[in-house]
Amino acid sequence: MKSLVWNCYLPYLCTRHPNVMMTEERICAARRSRNINQNINIMPLNYKIYMNKNKKNLKTYNKFYARVVHTSTVETDELAGIIERNCSVKKSDVLAVLTEMSEVMNDQLQDSKCVKLSGIGTFKLAVSCIGADSIPEFNPTKNIKKIRVSFTPITKVDRATNKRIKNFTAGAKMKEYGQYTKIKTAPSGGDPNGGVVKP
Repeated sequence: MKSLVWNCYLPYLCTRHPNVMMTEERICAARRSRNINQNINIMPLNYKIYMNKNKKNLKTYNKFYARVVHTSTVETDELAGIIERNCSVKKSDVLAVLTEMSEVMNDQLQDSKCVKLSGIGTFKLAVSCIGADSIPEFNPTKNIKKIRVSFTPITKVDRATNKRIKNFTAGAKMKEYGQYTKIKTAPSGGDPNGGVVKP
């Protein structure tokens, strides 16, 4: 199955949108600016503690677990503004590319292709089915229940541990979310790192 690399598609998108002028000089400037901004302080991932009340699995019933707390949603317009601040590309240019990317990805995915975005991961379409007793009895209208999107993030190899780490989780730290009511029976001692722990 063919893969579509986003870096190869960028010049094509620029021709589709005259406002997008990603010259080599601007791309290099964007990369230099991005390298400078690598030192930006990234906040830890918030979590809260909860008790599992699902009796279907007695091994996990009444045990305490962590659940990630999502404080907000960053939408396309805000994302484009952040990208503009991080590099020399205008917000309008970023929005034009992201808008076209959505349309191009839709076309390529429905053409039975995988779409691979460098530094992000690979998208592809998959199906959920119910089984048929024989090949002649298989009816796509009846047996294919839905089409879904599958995403596999880029992975990197940690040289220290020689383990593969997903791109978006590498280097992430976690901190207990302060704005929620803790379970009364949860431990109150905290951790020795002031609430910040490695996953």
